[in-house]
Formats: sequence, C-alpha cells, structure tokens
Amino acid sequence: MNIFNCVEENGKTYLIYEKKPEEKLDRLTLEMLENNQIPGTVPVSFSSKADEVRMKYEITGLGTLKEYLAGEVKRNQILAVIEAIADVVITGGDYMLLQSSYILDESTIFVNPQSEAVVMIVVPVERIADEPCAFFRKLLFDLHYDQSEDCSFVAALLNFLGAKEKFSFDALKKEIFTLCNETLNKAITDVKAAPVTTGEPFSDLQDKKDSSEELYQQKNTDQWEDEDDSDETVLLGEETEAHFPRFLIHRIKTGETYEIKEKMVRIGRSPSVCEICLLGNRGIGRIHAILHVNDGNVYIEDNGSKNKTYLDGEQIIPGEKPKILHSGAKLRLGNEELEFEIC
Repeated sequence: MNIFNCVEENGKTYLIYEKKPEEKLDRLTLEMLENNQIPGTVPVSFSSKADEVRMKYEITGLGTLKEYLAGEVKRNQILAVIEAIADVVITGGDYMLLQSSYILDESTIFVNPQSEAVVMIVVPVERIADEPCAFFRKLLFDLHYDQSEDCSFVAALLNFLGAKEKFSFDALKKEIFTLCNETLNKAITDVKAAPVTTGEPFSDLQDKKDSSEELYQQKNTDQWEDEDDSDETVLLGEETEAHFPRFLIHRIKTGETYEIKEKMVRIGRSPSVCEICLLGNRGIGRIHAILHVNDGNVYIEDNGSKNKTYLDGEQIIPGEKPKILHSGAKLRLGNEELEFEIC
C-alpha cells in the first residue's frame, strides 16, 4: 500500500500522509489522536495549510511486520502478532476510533524490536475499511512455518476467517485463546508423569487380598459389636475441609505479588494484554511468557521472547513442551527475577 512517503529528518524516520482533496477529514479521530496517547498507535503530528492536512508518523527504530515475520516463524510468534493486532484495534474502540481508520498492511504495521509490541497507523480520514479477513488470510498464506511444530492451527484460523458469520476482532481473540488452550492441553498430556505403581507385583497383591478375605471369614461376629450402625453421619470439623492451593508469583525487584487465578496467564510488559504486567522493564517482551493451570499444576512456556525465559537456571526453549512449576521455583524473564509459590 503506497499511500505514504518515507522521509528522514534530523536522524529520525517518518511516514508522511497528505490528505487528498476528495477525502473528508474525520475530526473526532483527529482530536482523539491529538489529545491522547492511544496504546498501539504510531505517534503522529499534524500540520495544516488552508484545506491541506499533513500527517507525520514517526517510525524511528521500528521494523515492519513484514520484516518481523521474515524467514521461518513459530506458532507462538504468529499467534501473538495476530492477537496483538486485534488488541490494538479493540483498544482503539475505547477512544472511539473506527476500524476503518487503521491501516491493515504488513508494510505499515510495525513491531518494536525492544518490547516486541505491535503498533499501527491510524489515518483520520473517512475511508473504506481494509478487509481484515483478506489481510489475515494473505498473511497466513505468505508465511514460512517451523515444520518441527504442529501447524494445524493455520488451517483452523483459515477456517475461522472463511466462516460466514460476521467477523469481529473480539471473536478473533477468542479463536486465538481456544487454539492456545488446545495446543497446551495436548502438550501437557505429553509431559504428564506415567501412572504411579505400588512397587509390588500384582500377584503379591492378589495373595494379600486373598489372605485378608480368609482372615475376615474367620472373625467371630462378636468382634464387630462395637461397630456403629447408626444412620446419622457426624459433621466433621473445619480441619477436614478441602484445601485449594493458591498459586503466587513474586516479583523480587519490587516485592509485588501476583495471584494466578485464570487457566491462562500472560506475563509481559503490555498492560493491555498481560494479566501479570511487569512495568518499567524494557527487557521484558510484550507477552514474554505464558502460564497455564491444568489439573492442579502450573506450567510455563516461553512466548518466543527476545531475552529468553529461564526456570531454575535452565532456559525454556520456545515451542517446546510447557515446563511444570514447583513451589519455590526461580524464574528469570530477561533480567527480571520472579519466584513461584504454592500456598
């Protein structure tokens, strides 16, 4: 989409958009962009002369989405990107930005190389919206996937995008969430421990069972006179109530504690998408790692982070099976130290 001119000024890079005479300015969007720092949007300044309006977007240090997804991409990487785009557009709705204001093009959607945050260009003119389904389908078709991973999620996404129901970015986010959970459940099934055995051969157990039955038959009925045959059941005290463990993450640097309450919890530096947001650390990815709760256990996987995730000193390789966390486990995300606790 060649509607921008790229210029270099004083060591900074800008994209310039000049409103055409036939285009109508969307003044509400213009005011929102001028008066707010809207998450996920490229910073923009405006200048006008007579009926001419010039928009100047600073993209210094940013890479295009096309560059970010060049080469072989991993499942978590593309799912995170699609979810991030959906989050940006959904967040824009809180500022009354129209979907049609966002430019859906892999050459003008940008990724911050430090935080891996996705930022998009908003053009405050009345225009026909870019077709999101067509954009995402083209994106998925053009990518080169890591063949060592299960790529069935691509077909699932294409089926979702081709469905007859009306598309929405909220529905897209739900589809991403479903795909993440399905893949997680499969991975967790693979890493679960083998069935626990008693350590005794079955034949020995059967012999013990038989001898126990013989002893039972030999007992006199008067030996069981003290047995309570009453119909009433005594209500037990609080000491026998079930204990449901709490899962906590402690941030060592600040002393903050976060409780894991959802089936899936994202850790990163983006407050718009992460349940555990580690603010103030540029070494943390937008969604750096993901925690999953399954069958009373907590698992962690690295989300393709730039500065890596470590569990008790060992790196968690992106795309590998999630690792189980035990109470007292030490986590390091980039240079951020965390501790996991079960209480």
